[in-house]
Amino acid sequence: MCICSCGDDQRAAFDIDIDTFFVVPAGLNSLESWVFEINNIPTFIDAISPGATPENISSVRANRGFLTGRFTNIDYRIVERISITAVSAVDPSIEAEVFYMDFIPLDHDGDLQMFSSLPEVKEILLQDEINLKVKLNFKSFVPTDIESRVILNFKAFIE
Repeated sequence: MCICSCGDDQRAAFDIDIDTFFVVPAGLNSLESWVFEINNIPTFIDAISPGATPENISSVRANRGFLTGRFTNIDYRIVERISITAVSAVDPSIEAEVFYMDFIPLDHDGDLQMFSSLPEVKEILLQDEINLKVKLNFKSFVPTDIESRVILNFKAFIE
């Protein structure tokens, strides 16, 4: 028996990993959406793939995203919704949601693994630095400061 697919199988040329952190302060309420901006995050694109430009890379897509405790395990059951938007450091009008999670179950435990979004992000991720917007909605008030780490992985493809 043979199983075939009708699409092109593309292998990633290289990965772009983003690892950064931010602090959610205590006392935030569940009535509003809270946006945390993390600026000037290095992509290390010149070290990963020297000469990579939007012209010679066909696509850059979100692969995996995690929200985890910076130093300790964090209980993220308090989070109702999260979305992470990548923003160009050169032109802030260029932005795209790259990861999200719309509902975190009450029995969730440990790191928060997010779903990847579909937009093409090569115009943003092939820059030396990017900015991120982390938008959070909470189920209840935030009882203490939460030191969070954002770990994102993107795949770059060449035609």
